[in-house]
Amino acid sequence: FTSNRSGGLEIWRANRDGSDAIQLTQGGRNENPHVSPDGRSIIYRAGLRPDGRLMRMASDGQDPVILTDHFADWARFSPDSRMIACSYEVDGRTMVALLSADGGPPLQIFDIPETANVRLGVRWTPDGKSITFRDWQNGIWKQELAGGAPARLEGLPAEKLFAYAWSRDGKWFAYGRGSIISDVVLLTSLQ
Repeated sequence: FTSNRSGGLEIWRANRDGSDAIQLTQGGRNENPHVSPDGRSIIYRAGLRPDGRLMRMASDGQDPVILTDHFADWARFSPDSRMIACSYEVDGRTMVALLSADGGPPLQIFDIPETANVRLGVRWTPDGKSITFRDWQNGIWKQELAGGAPARLEGLPAEKLFAYAWSRDGKWFAYGRGSIISDVVLLTSLQ
């Protein structure tokens, strides 16, 4: 998890009950961690725009390595822990990239629809053959790794969904819905 309890944003690890919290990173501006399904590695973003890079470290915080040479964020490991899907900036444009968990240039880069929202992370389908990401207004998009254009994930409402995830066995799918309400008030005759 990310916490600023030591003065800067850092990646921490704790037991399920919150005990034995251990700081894993140093230097501040480290956030958005994701643990590999095999439990051996953690990926996270180190630094802010435009210089933030994805990093990978052992789950005990040892041996951090830089994975990208571009700004990347909101990364998620594939079900087999061998690849990473993330938001990836190229010439100021946000795209979705697939990286090797060992780093190096992207294996694939996908364009995303204008209304796509990769904040809070892309998700892998349970079979590892596709990645998905949210949309500001049209549910969830699915991008097949084999290529082609992304398509809306079927069976979901055509509205902004706030969060979603599959169960580990792929049998259940949960998502959060809601609405954003705002008002404008005109104040006159202020003294």
